[in-house]
This record gives sequence, structure tokens and C-alpha cells, in this order.
Amino acid sequence: MAAAHGKKAVILLDNGAGALTAITAYLSKSSLERVREMAETTVFGLDDKAFVAGLKDATFSGEGNFDPALDLLLSDDIGDNSNTKTLQFDPQGSTSGLPRYSLECWITKYSIDTDIGDKGGCSFELQGTGAVARTTVP
Repeated sequence: MAAAHGKKAVILLDNGAGALTAITAYLSKSSLERVREMAETTVFGLDDKAFVAGLKDATFSGEGNFDPALDLLLSDDIGDNSNTKTLQFDPQGSTSGLPRYSLECWITKYSIDTDIGDKGGCSFELQGTGAVARTTVP
């Protein structure tokens, strides 16, 4: 598959009613990080370290322009300890056949940034809970 420009990314996050809501228009940067923990099993007599695969983890971060609609979506749910959010991330766009990542997550950080010489901005971090589903856009 050919490389695609980052501007084609599509990001959706569910709202308080559980409906996926596009937040792409508010963001200028996003990142999905997936990590696998490794447990060391090295024993005496070996010259090289040995490992077994452990637990997997996923985090997502975004940043961009402050907007009241995005603020409502993020600020209402950071205090909610009973409901996760669904994130849908299409890093190359929403054309059929391209990769899509979906996960349940908690909002763990939400920042509103203002600067006298710059635009109002915001950033947020999501912590995945459970498995990340990698599919393709239908």
C-alpha cells in the first residue's frame, strides 16, 4: 500500500448517548501507541537475554483547536467513572479497504491551552481497555 498524507486521518469518539461522533475537524495531531510488555526469562549460563510476551497496552492522544463541541464531549466524560468511550481511528482515511482501529478507552487527560499570541488549543489522552480491533474500512 502506498503512503498517505496524515491529513487524511479520520477520528471518531462516541458522545454521551453512545453515538460515534467525528472529531477530525478539531484535531491537527493524533497518535495511537500500541505496546507489548515483555517479561525477562534469562537464566544463568546464557549469554543473551530471553523474554516471553506479556500484556498488551494501547493509548491514543490528540491535539488541536479548542472548540465548545469538542470540549463538551471530552470534559463531560473525564469525570465519568462508569462508562468507557469507543474510539474509531482510520489513519489513512475512510476509503474502503484501508486500516481501521477500534478500541474502548477511558479519557485520562484533557488540557485546554491558551496563549496571548496563539490560538486556543486542547489536547487529550485516552487509555485503552481491552483488545484493539484492527479491521479495514468497509
